[in-house]
Formats: sequence, C-alpha cells, structure tokens
Amino acid sequence: MNQTLTPTKARIDRQDLTADVTIIGAGFAGLVAGALLTKAGRTVRVLERDIHPGGCAARYERKHALGTFSFPVGATVCAGLEAGGLLHNIYARLGLSRELPNLDPVMRLHLNNQQVRVSGTRAGWKNELARAFPDQLQKKEAFWKEIQGLADTMHHAARRFPSMPWKNLNDVLDTAQGIHPGVLKVLLNLNNTIGNLLEKHNIQDPAHKAFIDGQLLDSMQCTSKDCALPNGAYALEVYRFGAQYVPGGLGSLAEDFANYIDANGGKVHYATRAKSILLEKDSVRGVEAHGRNFISPVVISTAPAHDTVKLVPEKRLAHIEQKLEKMPEVWGAFTMYIGIKESALPKDIGLFEQITDYNQNGLTENFLVSISSATDRIRAPEGYRSITISTHVKPQDFFGLTQEAYTEQKQALEYRILHRLETLFPGFSDGIVLLESGTPRTFEGFTLHSLGRVGGIPQMPHSANFNALHHFSGLTGLYLAGETVFPGQGTLGVAVSGFNAARSSGRYLSKINSRTLPIPSR
Repeated sequence: MNQTLTPTKARIDRQDLTADVTIIGAGFAGLVAGALLTKAGRTVRVLERDIHPGGCAARYERKHALGTFSFPVGATVCAGLEAGGLLHNIYARLGLSRELPNLDPVMRLHLNNQQVRVSGTRAGWKNELARAFPDQLQKKEAFWKEIQGLADTMHHAARRFPSMPWKNLNDVLDTAQGIHPGVLKVLLNLNNTIGNLLEKHNIQDPAHKAFIDGQLLDSMQCTSKDCALPNGAYALEVYRFGAQYVPGGLGSLAEDFANYIDANGGKVHYATRAKSILLEKDSVRGVEAHGRNFISPVVISTAPAHDTVKLVPEKRLAHIEQKLEKMPEVWGAFTMYIGIKESALPKDIGLFEQITDYNQNGLTENFLVSISSATDRIRAPEGYRSITISTHVKPQDFFGLTQEAYTEQKQALEYRILHRLETLFPGFSDGIVLLESGTPRTFEGFTLHSLGRVGGIPQMPHSANFNALHHFSGLTGLYLAGETVFPGQGTLGVAVSGFNAARSSGRYLSKINSRTLPIPSR
C-alpha cells in the first residue's frame, strides 16, 4: 500500500499549478492585493510559509490548563476602520464590513513619572497638550497646528492610494486622485524633519520632545531628528482620524481577507514556502515552492525587499540591492507575550499603554503594551487577559552569540520590561500565569525575514516618498509590496502597497490578456 501511495504523492508534488497571479506572503499587503485581484476576476494563489494568515500582524495560540491564550505577534493599534478610513474603503470595495467603535483615549503614555493620554479627537488632544505640557503652550499649539495641516493632506491622499516614486504616467495620475489644497506645503516639506519644525517654533521642552519621539519610533521607525516631516505629521495625528480595538487582534482582519480569497475562486496555500521566483528571459513565469511550480504571468512578492532579491536568480535585482544599501538600517523587535490574571491589573488600565522614558540624551525606554479587552474571549479565557509587548532592538545584536549569551540577553530584556511594569502596576508580576518572549532570531525563524527585521525602512527624507522603493521591480510581471515598499510600514502603509501592486498587476494582465477584466479603480 505504501508503495502505491509514494509515487502518487510525488506526482502531486511535481504538478504545475496555474493562475493569473501568485503572491508570496499572506501578510496584510499580500492579502489586500489578493482580495482586490480576486474581486477583479483574476485567479490568485497566495503562498504562506506559516499556518496562519497575517504575517507580522498574525496571532498565535498557546494552550494552557486555564484555557487558550491568543497573542497578536506585534503590539499594534488598529487605525483606518472608521467610516471613510483607508481600511474601511478596502472592505467596502470587497463588499465586506468591520464596524468597530473608535477609541478615545487611544492609549495612555507613561513618560518617566508623568502620564499623557493620547486622545482620539483634536479637541481632546488640545486639552491634554495644555494639561501635560503647559510650558511654551502658545508655541506648541502653533507647532501642532502645522502638524495637523500636513496630516490632513496626507490622510486625504492615503485614502486614495497614491503611487510613488513616479515611474510612469499612471503613477502621476493615480497620485493626482488625492490632490488636496495642502499638497504644495507637503511638497515643500519633503526634505524637512519633525525636528526642523520643533526648531522653527523654538520648543525646548524635553518631555514634549520625548513624547513625540516615542510615538514616531513606534510608527515611523525613527525619532523627530530624522523623521520626514509630512510622514511624521500623519503618524502623530493618525489616531485623531480614528483608532480601533480589534477583537482577536489584527489577525482577525487578515482572516477576513484570506477567507474572501478562498471563497471567491482564489486559494491561500499555508505551510508553503517560496523557494525561488521563476524567470523566462526578463519576465516572471511563476514561483517554485515545495516541489511545485506555481505558474503565473504575475508575481507579487510581499517578502522584505532584502529577501525578495534572494529569490530571483542571477542577481537580476541588483539595482534594488544597491538602493537598499543606501537606505537606513531596519530595526528588529523584542516581544513579550503574557497571560495574566485580570485581578492583577489596575481597574483603570487601558487597552494600550505605552512606556516612554527619557533623559537629557533622549529616549532610554520605549515599548508598547497591547492588552486584550475583558470581553475578548478569542485572546484569553474569562478572568484573564492576554498581553503583547513590543520594543525596538538592533537585530544584529542577537546573532552570532553562544546559546548561553543569547539566553542571558533575552532574560535581561524580560527583567527590564517586567521591572518597569511592576513599578507602574504593583502586583503585575504576581498575576502572570504564562510568559514567552521573542527576539529577532525568533522572527527570522517564523517570518523568514533575514536577521528578523520588522517594521520597515525608517521614514527619513532620503528613504521616504520620492526616495522610497517603488512597487514595480524592473522585471516584467514582478511587483513588490509590504513594509519595505512605498509608503512604508504599519497596517495602513502595507495596505496601500498591496493596493498599488494589485492595481498595476491588473493593468498588466489586461494588456496581455485578450479579454479585459476590471481592475481596482482609482
């Protein structure tokens, strides 16, 4: 019997699977692209090495005697599901909906010994600014007024899916859909930083700067000194447009898109690792994965650009490697996953708590704590909460170590974070029933990102907007998406990159096919 089965399995493994589009990675970028192309009538196959969708926004489960705990891989606040928001617009295009209330306040930030509430409205933030940072208030209000003006323009444009840097007329026309009265001011400030604006208003408050730096490091992967002004302005104001808590974490949204693909003629292949991108002269012809050839005239790779170049033979993407060498280094993350008794948490604890400590030299600590809702049974059993904590680290610091040195470094980080939480929430440690942590080595093992890089390229003037990496690779039929491609990291950023890859690949398919199918509209 085994002799009969073995050759049958080998034949199955060798067969070619054909589609219009093969997508590498079932993270947010890949799933948004796949769902939009499926909606447009294209046949789509998504290859995901994990057994869950979501990539760095996925969740994983741990069985426990008390019940099942589910942890979002990264501590992230959701934005964009409000009416008219970017994610809301994508859901609407697919005929789906996810109606969730906006948070206000969005998070509580612990700034040394001070507390700052990050409001979900501009009126609320104006009041909090006056309460938390009263010195030089008039100058700070002028600073935030400029931030808000730039953010309004960026928000208007983002929801209409701009495409940068401009490589062809379509990029220009697509971007022009987001034209806004404030666009000239955005263009004039592309080479300025948030730090330049602080200097312009002569704001000297170190606490106010540390608050801004903590928010920017989480979202833009750099602090005010280096952060591109328009991008940073949007990041500082994004929660004022709307922020939401998603039951089960952002992995629940990824499941929505994956289910849509599977229910509408596409297929998400889990536990399927892309080994190489197949080429025929200067055009792609598919992806080789687990002994199968997934044949398609279009491939969208959502792997980081640093890793996509390794999937293409003969260094055919050397121009991308050269561009990446000039980009700032990508961060890694240290994450902690905690199951805790609800009784060990203070009654007023929020769903998102950020710890940002500083001294005269800048930030000394910055980590985000995402806590499950008391009613979220996906993430924790009744009477318990699930917590994900995430902080930035240099990925290379975790490689080339002995196992003993690696374990010591990991435990030191765990102790440092737990000690800080204990000072804020006495009794916190006593309530822990489950604790795990992950380093860049962990991320490399589970996401296949080289060195466990996560978060995307820091958004500095020389690496963002017109200096970012375009979604077209330069090889016919090969498109890029994800956190290393314009417009950058975060759920909203990768969703835009996925949309752009779907739009361009749809146009290409319409050119080469005898029949013309609809593509995502501008």
